[in-house]
Amino acid sequence: GMSLKGPSENICPVIYLEDYYALYQEGMTIEDTLRLIGKSYLSAQNSIRFQQDIDLSYDHMKDNLFLCIVNAEKNQEMLALVPHQRIEDLAVIYRSMVYKSNEQVGSVLVNNTLLEEWGIDKEILHERALQNMNRLFIPEFYSLESNILNLMGIPYPEIEMVQDGNGMFVLTNSQGYYGASYLCCPDVLKLVSEEMDGDFLILPSSVNEIIIL
Repeated sequence: GMSLKGPSENICPVIYLEDYYALYQEGMTIEDTLRLIGKSYLSAQNSIRFQQDIDLSYDHMKDNLFLCIVNAEKNQEMLALVPHQRIEDLAVIYRSMVYKSNEQVGSVLVNNTLLEEWGIDKEILHERALQNMNRLFIPEFYSLESNILNLMGIPYPEIEMVQDGNGMFVLTNSQGYYGASYLCCPDVLKLVSEEMDGDFLILPSSVNEIIIL
């Protein structure tokens, strides 16, 4: 993803580049591809402009807090500025939803300054964010093979017939947005255990999903 933020802006859109790269591979010139990205950026800017003066008070944000999982080593500079917890070589950070539609999600990162203004500690922050997870997001659990076929554009009836041969599954949410946070949700992991009929292994693959074996 690519984010562009001016000096006076506190919110900016993230433009995900996979679809544009696919158009470039199919023959669209780099100039036309960049123009299309520019149009998408301006459209996104218009959709979030009303949020520039968003209320960042705890009373307003507390019901929209949620968990995120990131790589600790690769995010050391950010982790120095935000409340977080460590899980092995990963870190749990916290965001608050400010916008949600069928295709777009917008959130703000909770930093140490914001936490101090709220007058709460990290434990309360974590508990509140964990409580909100099931309300803000719907878990999705499916075979890795069916996900690959879906990305390839295979019709759903054919995907439904696929039997996962390698025993690999994807756990994320319906938005595909920071879905790796289910690593911290015992109730969701319990459902996965029931689905897998026992123990399982977790492979963190990105901030948006984890692989289950």
